[in-house]
Amino acid sequence: MIGQPKFKIKDLVEFSFNGSKRFGTIIIVDAFGTFRQSDEVSYDIIDLDRMVMCK
Repeated sequence: MIGQPKFKIKDLVEFSFNGSKRFGTIIIVDAFGTFRQSDEVSYDIIDLDRMVMCK
């Protein structure tokens, strides 16, 4: 829900990216969305296996 993030910074999460299941750590929480997407909370996640950022 907008303005009420489900996860917080440093949380370990499981997510789907390009059709595969991934694990990562949340590094940024945009509680009110982003410039192009303001309908839901947005997270930036570091993929622990590949050490790349996923949005």
